Parts: sequence; structure tokens; C-alpha cells
Amino acid sequence: MEKDLSVKWSLLLLVLLFLVVGGLKSYFALSSPTLQDGQAYYTLDQVGAILETGHPRFNDPYSYRGARVFFLPGFYYVLAFFALFIPELIVVKIVPAFLMASLVFPLYVLSHYFFKQRHVALLTAFAGAFVPVFWSTVNSVSPYTLVLPLLLWVLYAFFAIEKRMIAYFVLFGVLLLTHPSVVLFVLALLFYFILLKTEHLTSGDAELEMGLFSLFSLLWVYLILFKKLFALHGISFIWLNLPSQLIDDIFARFSILTGIYQISIIPFCAGIFAIYYFVFRRQHPKVYLLISFAILALLLIWFGFFPLQDGLLILGMLLVLLASFTYKEFLAYFEKTKFASRVNLVILGIVVLFVVTAVLPSLHTARSSVSNSLSQEEIGALMYLKDVTPFSAVIFGNVEDGFLLSTFAHRRNIIEPHFLMAKDAEERYSDVKRIFTTESLIEALTLLEKYEADYVYLSRSTIFNPDANTVKFNNKCFQLVYDNIVKIYHIECHVREIS
Repeated sequence: MEKDLSVKWSLLLLVLLFLVVGGLKSYFALSSPTLQDGQAYYTLDQVGAILETGHPRFNDPYSYRGARVFFLPGFYYVLAFFALFIPELIVVKIVPAFLMASLVFPLYVLSHYFFKQRHVALLTAFAGAFVPVFWSTVNSVSPYTLVLPLLLWVLYAFFAIEKRMIAYFVLFGVLLLTHPSVVLFVLALLFYFILLKTEHLTSGDAELEMGLFSLFSLLWVYLILFKKLFALHGISFIWLNLPSQLIDDIFARFSILTGIYQISIIPFCAGIFAIYYFVFRRQHPKVYLLISFAILALLLIWFGFFPLQDGLLILGMLLVLLASFTYKEFLAYFEKTKFASRVNLVILGIVVLFVVTAVLPSLHTARSSVSNSLSQEEIGALMYLKDVTPFSAVIFGNVEDGFLLSTFAHRRNIIEPHFLMAKDAEERYSDVKRIFTTESLIEALTLLEKYEADYVYLSRSTIFNPDANTVKFNNKCFQLVYDNIVKIYHIECHVREIS
């Protein structure tokens, strides 16, 4: 393409893209009066704690873990800062929307860094703005809305390390204190240096020094902050001590086609082609870092060492960036053919195809996320638990409902999505699943007694789960005390009374 976009027009379109994407995500989030799930309300609770006390709630009296909780609070502090000026519920809906929309800026900068062509950079930003899996974060208050842009800015600072060394120090430090996904970045750096070695290429001295700095900073800081977690969980700390059966259950509901749909077929195929092209056909040292990052993310997802949805977010971001190389190579090849004069039509065709395969699925994903938000009936059931049950009551519910029981009902749960500091994560998850699926009343009561449960909370997702066997709760041993879209039972029997 002989004539590129002007700086003025490219920046104007980039800012407009940011505002449109952030505005659309905010619109979807605000269209629901509630948040998507318990994790989102847990975040809201932490923001409120920071505003009230100046620090997050590291001790949760309602968590089954019954111990000090360890996590990196950077994301909560970012939201709490905005909550100084805007109501908290509005903040957790709007701020993550615009944080995720800001992904277009580092995508543009990185693409322009590689190609020096503003139209390519703008198309890369447009592709990154409409990856369906990125729209699954609408109304869910995911920390990845901050982590993904940070990761890309860290990548850019590393690529331009000679000029951006101070920026790298600052950005890496912020990421280090914000989210443990920085571990994945450091592992990608190590994989990158190994890949360079196998290709008989050398890295710059500054890159090697920053790689070693990143590795030792990570080890030093995390060993200090999380030494108890390392002592308790060992290497399983890296994948958050997730029960292996939970990982199997997640993958049982997942297919390759679902993953391609969530990333979008064009970035997925173009990104995979770029990996093949630069590994087997052409050497490009800096691209090897993106390839190392993408391959590592894919392997960790595949072998269950990284949460599936989180891994798809990172993989989608990397494949979009790698896809820009395929796009650039395709245009370079096309301009050598006799159809070169119609290159603008080709670009238009790519955009139209992307709208059909990515933009529309993204909007559908956002609508689905909002439609699955917590209903007022579910909130009513949780408030019933808070108002009617004894303060010492222990509530049995599904893993996804654990945070709702602690943040809304203010009652002790039996399980929740966080498994760090849980010594019996495997056993506990297996028992909870067994309580829901077993047909045996005696087995269910035995396991409920094991965890001293007083009430059974059956959420909407549990009732409509085809694998859950809820018929056994329609028994004299379980008194139905709340009957709506959510059902709550009081446990009336002990095993010794019916065996």
C-alpha cells in the first residue's frame, strides 16, 4: 500500500475505537442492575474494604478456608481509586470496560513498532478490540481487564529496551504486584532465550540482562510475599492449587471449536500460520518472544496448568498480535500480483469478514454475559439466609456460589473458587460434586455432616444442571424453607437417625 494513513487520522480513529468499545461494554454492563457472579461481588467487597480501612480484606471469616487469604491487591486498589469519585457498583462496571478497551493502544503501538505502517497497526487494534473472549469479561470485573494491557506494554518496553528501560522497570514492577500471570511472562522470556539458542541467534545484552532481572525479581518478591503458599502447595501454587477434577470438569465442557469461536477464526488461523511461518520459514528474533509466549500459554492450558478462561484471554491477545504479521505478509504478496490495484478492496473484504466472524460474536458474548448476571430473585434468597439463619450457620452450595454466600449472606461457605490455603482442595471439591450427583440420601447426609452443613443452597445454575441430582432433597430430612428460582433446604436429619 503506497499511501499510509496520516498520524492525525490514525490517532483519531484509534481513540474513537477505544471510546466505542469502552462505551459498548459499559452499556452492556450497566444494562443489568447486578453483577455477573460471586467473583465479581467478591471484588466489589474488596473495593469497599479498601475504601473503609485502606487495605483489602485478607481475613475472611465466612470462607471455608478459615485462614488468612493471600492475593495481589493491585487491581482492587485501581478500582478503589475510582470509587473515591464514583459509586462503587458503577466503578466495577465501567472501569474494567474501559481498561479492556484500552488494549487497542498497546496493540497499535506494538504493530506500528514492527511494521511502521499505521493502517496495519489500526487494523490490528480493531481486531484486538473485537475478540469474543474479551467480551466475556463484561460485568464480571475480571482482573485481566488490567492485566492484558499491562502485559502488552511490558512486551513493548522489552522489545524497545534500549530506549524504554525505565518504563520496563516500572511496568514490570506494577505487573509483579498486580497479578501472578507475570510468572507466565517470565517463563515465556526463558523459552524465548532457549528458542533463540536453538535457532543459532543471539539476544542483545540489554534483553538478557532484563530477562535475568525479571526472573530474580519474580523469585525474590514472590518468595517473600507467598512463602507460606510455597510451603503449603509447592509447585501447584503456580496453577492456584486448582483441584484436578475441577480442571477435568471444565475441559469436559470445552471443545477446540469453542476455543476458536471465542478467539475468532481469523485471528486464530492467522496467528497459528504466523507461528508456523516464523518458526519454519523465516527468522525474526523479536517475533520469537510472541511465539514463545503463545506456545507456552497453549501448553499450560492444554495440560491444565492454567485456568482455561484466563488462558484463552492471554492466548487471544497474542494470536491477534501474531495475526498482524500474517496480514502484513499477505498484503506484501498481494501487491506483487496483477490485482495489486485492488488492494483496498481486499482490506475492505477482510474487515467485512472480521465483522461477521468476530464483531457480531463479540456482541453476542456480551449479551450472554449480561443475561447470566445474578437475578433479583437470587439476591433475595441470599438476603433471606442473612436475615433468617443463625449467624453460626454453615451453608452448603456449589463452588461458584461460595463467594455469594460469604459476601451477601454473610454465612460460612463450604467451598469457593479460591483454593489457595486450602489443604484439602481435591477432597473437598470431590465431596461437593458427590453430594450433588449421588442418588443416595445416606451418602449425601454423611458428606454434609462431614462439613457441618446446616443448610443446602441450590442456585439457578445448580437446579438446571443436568448432572445434579436434586430429587434426594425432596425428603423429610430436608425442610424446604425458601422456594423460588433458588431453593434453600434446612437439614433436619442425621445419618444415625435414618441408617
